Amino acid sequence: MSQKVLLFGDVGIDDTIALIYAYLNDDVEVIGIVADYGNVSRENAIANILYIRSLFPTKEVEDIKVIAGAHIPMTGEPPVYVPEIHGEYGLGPIIPPKNMQNGISENFCEIIDLIETYKDELVIVNIGRLTSLASLFILYKSLMTTIKEYYIMGGAFWVP
Repeated sequence: MSQKVLLFGDVGIDDTIALIYAYLNDDVEVIGIVADYGNVSRENAIANILYIRSLFPTKEVEDIKVIAGAHIPMTGEPPVYVPEIHGEYGLGPIIPPKNMQNGISENFCEIIDLIETYKDELVIVNIGRLTSLASLFILYKSLMTTIKEYYIMGGAFWVP
């Protein structure tokens, strides 16, 4: 039985490797991807997700929900992107096609539907900024206790 995974990320090079691994691994079933700002804008993260998803044109991959997450931090400050590290879109020299905006949900509450559907079997993997996940904990604290497991890649680049 495969692990049901809800992935949060800004989907640059490192997150793309995680997505490709998940797509090719029979033990992992990605049921949703929450696109957040991070090294790149949320819009670029969404473009990356749709591009990567298009490389695996199967019915199962097309059924993965892509949900727009946070586009700014909770402080309200404008995010600072780092295109000099991973490129403008976070994929090095790759620029995703511009015509790939189908299948995106701007309804953040669709995450709640996914959590309620999968509850105790759902694994949340957050490999980007934590703003969207933090928002869920603030707004739906008791629901978040029904998640089977959490995996969070934390870190602070250029911070001692």
